[in-house]
Amino acid sequence: MTPEGALLALIAEAVGIAASARRLRLRGEADEPRIVALGIATVDTERVERQLRAELGLPHGPSFELPSDLLLGARCRRLPEVESVPMLIQLEPDTEGRLAASLARAGEGPLVAWVATDLADEELRRRAVAAGLVLSRPAGGPLGSERLVLGGPRHGPHLLLLATGATMTA
Repeated sequence: MTPEGALLALIAEAVGIAASARRLRLRGEADEPRIVALGIATVDTERVERQLRAELGLPHGPSFELPSDLLLGARCRRLPEVESVPMLIQLEPDTEGRLAASLARAGEGPLVAWVATDLADEELRRRAVAAGLVLSRPAGGPLGSERLVLGGPRHGPHLLLLATGATMTA
């Protein structure tokens, strides 16, 4: 597969993961959720980083440690940015949580999408309830405070919502 084809496949996977976030949209375009990052689950970040750099043609440059994702139970590492592509974050389990279950069931690959909204946390929660979505409590993640959309398989794919004001640490 060409680097462009691999990248398109990765983005298509994220769009599929993020489809339920669109149910939060109740008003104009400003409310449209945006995929801001894709999470790639792995048990070996160095190996997968080398593979992703080769397959996706990622620029040479450092990758950066990010805060852990408490809802998924994962260490997080941001890969170098690619223009007009959501941020790529590698996730490696650091607990026996959701990410470990995902890897055991689905194997390595894109399993997480972070979606930003233009909604404050309380409005995000209210709209989720109105749209029939169940959200986790807010918790810390690599991009700041996030909520996990619950109700799907425990092993993923996983959708994490960021409210306005989430600290974008990456």
